[in-house]
Amino acid sequence: MSPRLFTIETARAMLRERRADGHKGTFGTALLICGSEAMGGCAALAAKACLRSGAGKVVVHVPASLRTIVMIAVPEAVLSIDADITGQRFTMPPAGQFQAVGIGPGLGCDTATGRAVADELHQCTDTPHVIDADALNLLARSADWPQRMSPAFVLTPHLGELARLAGAVVSEAEHMETAARLSTMCGAVIVAKGHPTHTALPDGDVVTNTTGSDAIATAGSGDVLTGIITGLLAQGYPPEEAAPLGVFLHGLAGDIAARRLGHHSVIASDITEHLPQAFLSVTAP
Repeated sequence: MSPRLFTIETARAMLRERRADGHKGTFGTALLICGSEAMGGCAALAAKACLRSGAGKVVVHVPASLRTIVMIAVPEAVLSIDADITGQRFTMPPAGQFQAVGIGPGLGCDTATGRAVADELHQCTDTPHVIDADALNLLARSADWPQRMSPAFVLTPHLGELARLAGAVVSEAEHMETAARLSTMCGAVIVAKGHPTHTALPDGDVVTNTTGSDAIATAGSGDVLTGIITGLLAQGYPPEEAAPLGVFLHGLAGDIAARRLGHHSVIASDITEHLPQAFLSVTAP
């Protein structure tokens, strides 16, 4: 298998100009279904990255226990509180029209959450979704998960999550081929996170990223990536573009942060803070 490289030239050709007369509705509304009582930071990390990626409006759906955390951490986001009276789990997404949905970071694997995730993916197959973290783990519990997928979906597993989806141990050397096989099988885009990260497309094509380093191997980095890709989907990028472009920008922001802070010291929020410079690097003449 010979993947094609996603370079800064690829990014420049793909990144769209912003409409000068645009408003927040022009750039899409994203829904993020993230977080549980012990994992409140996931929702904040994903939401801020989604906003920094250009989404016009971001709605964050969380348990009641995370209300204050998200409101303080991301005041620009719109808060949606889950109906669960315990304030600990995901049971029902909010009503409304969303151009893209990111689901999974920090959700936990409660049985009720699993049912709600399954319902969300079943009912919204035409809406672009980024499926990450615990949503992937919940999905992998069902042997028929490939039949539940849609061409509008982007799955973003790390090596362990990829192995759960594959139902077998997957080595680092095998993660590209495994992602390509699963993408063709299920018809969705699969971002196999690693170094390098490979984006597998349902037509058998594989795109290998050229940015990123050990600096972004830090807790919460995947939540930031979920936010970035969801933000691009909300703006109308198709999954086969939003996924590799989001991976490239995520890695580039991490590279810029590492040059400034050092490879030892980059944390997930630093990636988001350097996203503006990543976009500027791509758009620079």
